[in-house]
Amino acid sequence: MVEENNSLKKSLVILVVFILVIVFVVLFLYFQKNEFFNGEKEMTPEEKIKLQNEFSEIIEQKNPKLCNNLDEKYQDACYIQMGLALENYSLCERDVEDNLIYLRDECFFKWAQSEKDISICDKIEGEGEYYKDKWQCYLSISHSEKDISICDKIDNKKVQSRCYYLFSIEGDDSSVCEKVEETDTTSVNNCYVNVAVNAKDVSLCEKISGSKDTCYILLAKEIGDSQICEKVLGVMEDSNLTLKDSCYLQFASERKDPSVCERFNDPYIKESCIVNAQ
Repeated sequence: MVEENNSLKKSLVILVVFILVIVFVVLFLYFQKNEFFNGEKEMTPEEKIKLQNEFSEIIEQKNPKLCNNLDEKYQDACYIQMGLALENYSLCERDVEDNLIYLRDECFFKWAQSEKDISICDKIEGEGEYYKDKWQCYLSISHSEKDISICDKIDNKKVQSRCYYLFSIEGDDSSVCEKVEETDTTSVNNCYVNVAVNAKDVSLCEKISGSKDTCYILLAKEIGDSQICEKVLGVMEDSNLTLKDSCYLQFASERKDPSVCERFNDPYIKESCIVNAQ
């Protein structure tokens, strides 16, 4: 009797489990078929083309109000695309879902650039190293307006450092290099190279940590003084030439001064130098 009861219980358990599995499978297939299980129904390629064509027609008519004729879930995207296409960026000021923040931020970024107004940059929500975020927006305006004080307002060390560095490319004030992030020694050194060449000041090469050869080579050509090449100390791998030799060769070629070639004893190098200097 006990064994019969146990057998019956086992059968009932198996039956219940089997029914639950069937119910789960049926529900899963139902949700998957109706595309509720993974969220909103994904558009087919044909639907995407149709929607984009509707956007294009609205943009062509230059009438943002026509966006209201679309399904409500597509209206925000329509307004933002209108804002970008017509450069009427105020159309982008809408509360949007997360999937549209990137597009809206692109609109705010372009708006800020067109108005040269960093307060519009503050509307940008997204962030990231490869994202046109608020601080990248500040950086862009600082350089288009040649206003280094905007760099001071950037609250991101990496972007701020880049902002200061970019001012060295055309500037001659070495103090900007002191604001470049110290841990980024390559950028700091390149900053001093840029400023030294722009200011035509050999002494600024001394501020470089590590090899100063690139700075001296560039300055020799920029100033037109081959004697600066004497400061170059490095060697060239897999070559019989030193970096000092390379400095003189580059100087002769770019300044068209064959007299510099007389320093070479190797007849092949001397001949090549003279040919390039002509």
